[in-house]
Order: sequence, then structure tokens, then C-alpha cells
Amino acid sequence: MSIQPTVHTGVKAYSQTSSDNKTAAQTASAMSAENKQQLNRTILESQLSLSMKSDNKSMTLLYRSLTESISSTMAEDTAPAKETGATGEPKYQDEDTSPKATAERIVAFATRFYEAYQKNHPELQGEDALNGFLDLMKGAIDKGFGDARKMLDGMQQLQGKVATDIDDTYGLVQSGLEDFRKRQLDAMKSAAEAAAGNTANSNANNIANSDTTAASPSTSQSRSGRA
Repeated sequence: MSIQPTVHTGVKAYSQTSSDNKTAAQTASAMSAENKQQLNRTILESQLSLSMKSDNKSMTLLYRSLTESISSTMAEDTAPAKETGATGEPKYQDEDTSPKATAERIVAFATRFYEAYQKNHPELQGEDALNGFLDLMKGAIDKGFGDARKMLDGMQQLQGKVATDIDDTYGLVQSGLEDFRKRQLDAMKSAAEAAAGNTANSNANNIANSDTTAASPSTSQSRSGRA
């Protein structure tokens, strides 16, 4: 393969001058990512072309394309998969590959990165963080679907039930992300209401304590007068 000599040339150029360092590093990094993506696509195409005899193989390719795109996007956002528990190769053999089940797995995989995204973006709070995360995920998901469609189209498989199932899966993924958004907003609302209730109770207790303290001298003076 031509990957190693090309990267070696970049590394050699990196060591020549300080002005070349940045360019060489960026070139090597970009080529490494591009080569890795090309290798993954080649492996997927080879695997699928040998056994593309049922619709579930197409859905397997779709899921792999989505998880690769999401993981790559989050890596660029400095949120490694190891921080989310989203590691390891999924097991496809015995899984339901219907549009509904596939969409549920895609949404579950994507939303596991939410906590890592929040940690990486402390400047975003509440709904701003949620919207930023979902925008990032939707971009990755669109790319994953696009890559899968291109591969399937290249293998002349993007037709009939396969095409319909992929379109249905895409719609269900979008619905799943919207449901996730609603759940998170509901959780934020409940947390805000609980915090407001605790603050109100605390203020009420403080007022009651102040009233008791203020009334104590009068009570003492009253008792002293009767005596």
C-alpha cells in the first residue's frame, strides 16, 4: 500500500524547518484520517459484496456507517468513545434489522455521547448544550446515511425494499432524536421547578425564623411586666 511512504515523507518534511512543522503535521493527520475512512469503506464493501443476499445485510452496513460517522464526529469534538461506554464492535448476527430496531440502536448509540459533549462544552448550559449536541449528531447521522446510500448504490442494492427500509430508518431516527430532546427538556423543567420549590421553602423557613426571633423579646418583656 502507499500509505506508509506518503506519511513517512510528511514526517520527514516535518523535521526540516519550523515553518514546515505545522503543514506536515496537518497533512499527515488529514491523510491518516482519509486513509482510515477509505480502508473502512473498502472493508465494508468487500464484506457486503460477498454476502449481500438479504435486506438485513444492507441494514447492517447502514448501522456500521452510522456508528463510524458518529464516532468520527465526536472524536473531532474531543469526546472519545471510551468516555461514553460506546466502545467495541456491535453484534449484528442475531439482532433485529427492521427499520424500527435499527433506528433505536442508532439513537441509543448517538445519545450516549451527550454527557461527554456537555463536559467538553462547559460554556454551553441547558437548552443551548442540548441544541448544540443534537445539531452535531444530526450532521453525523446525515453523513452516515449518505455514505451508506453511496455504498449500496455502488453495489446496485439501493432499490426496492432496501431503499424503503433505509428511508424509513432515517425518519425514525429523526423522531427518536426529537423524543430525546423532549425528554431532556422535561428533565430540565422538572429540575428547575424542584430548585425553585427548594428556594421558596428555604426563604419561607428563613422568614419564619426571623419572625420567631423578632417576637422573642416582646414575649420576654410581657412576661416580665406580669411578674
